[in-house]
Amino acid sequence: VPLLLLLAMTTPAVEVRYANEAATLLQGARLPALAGVTLGMPADPGGLGRSPAGLAEYTSPELVVHHAVLYSGLGATQDEILLAVPLQGNLGLGVGVSRVGADGILAVADGEDPDFENPRTFSAADWVATLGLGRSWFDGRLLAGGAVRFLYRDLDQVGIGAQTEASAVWKFPAGYRIGARLDHKPELLFELRQ
Repeated sequence: VPLLLLLAMTTPAVEVRYANEAATLLQGARLPALAGVTLGMPADPGGLGRSPAGLAEYTSPELVVHHAVLYSGLGATQDEILLAVPLQGNLGLGVGVSRVGADGILAVADGEDPDFENPRTFSAADWVATLGLGRSWFDGRLLAGGAVRFLYRDLDQVGIGAQTEASAVWKFPAGYRIGARLDHKPELLFELRQ
């Protein structure tokens, strides 16, 4: 094992451009409509990876099946299934699977003319599977949660990876909420909403 670690540390790194970009896309329809604001809004399965604390607020299951065309005419789509389920009075679980990709891309080898009558095509995609858990304390005033995303890329490179997200929300009696979110990037975000 120490030899494998040494080899891994001395192997030159390969630059991977735009890695995990599919995981930064907003999920569902409601979240993009709200410009990605999740901490002060009602729970939504689309917020599973951005504010998993909201999973604690579910009292009944909610399923979202979403399809979006990302760039008109290019064939790029975002397809996802998101589910949020209450497990107990103060605990909620969320799962989601997303595919961001393009189908029907013309395949032409170097030095070859395209054959438009009998075209060869291929597909390219990023897959994101998300698992989240949210819990509440103090009669539902404090919400906290975490999520992990498993990433699979099948584009010009094939690879796997993972990301984590966490959030916490405090609900005041007057209806205000303050929350913090630890994003997949090293930054801490705060929001205050009523």
